[in-house]
Amino acid sequence: MSHITFRFAFRGISSKSESLTKLREFLHDKEWLPSESDFDPQLLSYHTENNGDCEVILEKIPDHTLDELADMLFADILKNKEIKWTKVLYSSSVENLVGKYAGAYLLRQTSDLSDLKENDEVIILLR
Repeated sequence: MSHITFRFAFRGISSKSESLTKLREFLHDKEWLPSESDFDPQLLSYHTENNGDCEVILEKIPDHTLDELADMLFADILKNKEIKWTKVLYSSSVENLVGKYAGAYLLRQTSDLSDLKENDEVIILLR
């Protein structure tokens, strides 16, 4: 797999437009997007859903492994107290994050953590 998918939501945001503004601010602030642009198709794509949920898809780039990119984005997510929950679509690149964090939310998981398959949705943060 040449990409990683994170899904998350900000507190107090319930619309697509509010969420998109907040997501872009987050991505610019953490330097996932260049300051002069809202797009970086070589590194990531992103969108928001009608209910305000965000989705960020990181692409493989030469300077970093997908595992490193996943760790870096999740570190930025952890620092942002406005993010109320985070899920990843399971792949070998997020196995470390799933192993470290998913167990804390066993009762909330919709996928069986003992038998994860590619693209299963796994909660790794819930505040």
